[in-house]
Amino acid sequence: MPQAASNRVIVPRDVPHEPGDCLITELQSLSERVHAVTRAIDTAIALERTASSAEAAADVVVLDDVMPRYLRAISALQACSVHLDDAVQFLRKC
Repeated sequence: MPQAASNRVIVPRDVPHEPGDCLITELQSLSERVHAVTRAIDTAIALERTASSAEAAADVVVLDDVMPRYLRAISALQACSVHLDDAVQFLRKC
């Protein structure tokens, strides 16, 4: 690492300063990924509904057993997101 003339270590701004900062950064990244997956599931649900609407217009009956799996997945991801956010807040207070 480069050192200044006064023998102080120069730390780039994007490098976490505290040991917990790395954990916070990782948890925030994971939380962002959870949100991205949730949005992807929302998109899949919308596509399923669009396909179901088109089939309904053609007088085709489809038993939808896919939607409950999506909803359970979203519920689990939302709970995960809440716990990740709690963990970040806890680490910030330490």
